[in-house]
Amino acid sequence: MSKLNRLFLFILLLSFVFSCSKQTRIENKISGKWMLEQMRIVDGQGFTYYLDNVGGELDLNFDENTSSGMVFFQSNDVANGQAYSIDFNGDVLEIDSGLEVLNLYVNQEVVPFSLVLFNSKDLVIEYYDFPNYQLRKFIFKRN
Repeated sequence: MSKLNRLFLFILLLSFVFSCSKQTRIENKISGKWMLEQMRIVDGQGFTYYLDNVGGELDLNFDENTSSGMVFFQSNDVANGQAYSIDFNGDVLEIDSGLEVLNLYVNQEVVPFSLVLFNSKDLVIEYYDFPNYQLRKFIFKRN
């Protein structure tokens, strides 16, 4: 085998090892129960709303690839005061460590969430809700 082929195989093996370990590190950091502290909503016109009167929790279990929990939020400034609830109960829980995307159920549909911030005490995830023209950012704290 030529030196170039060996080098290519070595680099491929290293990238595989490090990508797996990054995914495991992310899973270890965000696994468990999280309480919703705040939300930020950016509407289709670019206005940002900060919601403090929110409630709910999110439980991520990577051993069983499940998520559970529900969050509630409402603001008189967003969608004429419409109340929203999001059900996170589902049996799909995946991380794309390269893109730092968390795929989980939202109201029985798999939705990709961007992992904005994650450590042992804080979890910030966001996704774009196309039907409502809103970027929704969830700010969770460890329970």
